[in-house]
Amino acid sequence: MPILAWVNNTADPFTGTLIISPVLSVTTSANITIQINILSVEIVSDTYFDADLQLQFISPETTLIATASQDDIVIFATEFADIYYLFTLTGKTDNTTDVEIPISSFQARKQNGSATYLQVTIPGVESAGQIAARSNGTLKIDMAYKQGGEFLQRKNIIQAELTSIRLDEGTKSKTITLIGYKTESFTKKSMTLTGSTYRSVIDGKVRHRIVKPNIYLNPGDTVTIGDDVFDANVLSYYFMAIKKGINQNMEISES
Repeated sequence: MPILAWVNNTADPFTGTLIISPVLSVTTSANITIQINILSVEIVSDTYFDADLQLQFISPETTLIATASQDDIVIFATEFADIYYLFTLTGKTDNTTDVEIPISSFQARKQNGSATYLQVTIPGVESAGQIAARSNGTLKIDMAYKQGGEFLQRKNIIQAELTSIRLDEGTKSKTITLIGYKTESFTKKSMTLTGSTYRSVIDGKVRHRIVKPNIYLNPGDTVTIGDDVFDANVLSYYFMAIKKGINQNMEISES
């Protein structure tokens, strides 16, 4: 279970260090915003309420010692947070700024060492001019956790180079569809996931569908879901905005 902890005494609550291995020895002392994402470690926590924040990690078991003002420490479990998706079209290659555009849906297929496919649907055509000015841009989907009315964590999960722009105009609705591809490689890590709603085995290859995508999962990671342990070589995402929220899922498969 990912746990996020930081002292929110600056304007940026997203500055931090990702910790994915218990084999670590670090001592940090600071009075700025610090965020720690602990993915899979054993935690022993001692908290003292003083003026500074001090973090000490000791291998092989991780011991977390935090000193700070009690009101400044925020801890939340990601499974209780709402998920949001934010789309950005970059503008650097077209000598302009990045632009964030609301979307109604996206779907993607993400693979380790093979081309990622990303399709984004934008309601209306009001953003057509902004898109035309960034025709060489990168499509970026960020996933964010929101709790208590605030975004507590935001991370890019998919990106692809824009290759196709399509405008559809009907009698009742208008949309813009953007498609992109990008080949990436990722550093392998191990993760334990929960919330599987569907499982299948095809030719000995396991596939799971989970309702809430995981912000840290990448293709090639070794995942444990129930009794299954396998390499998540292909990640398929589906998201659509609906009247009462969102319809979303992620499929994780060996092939």
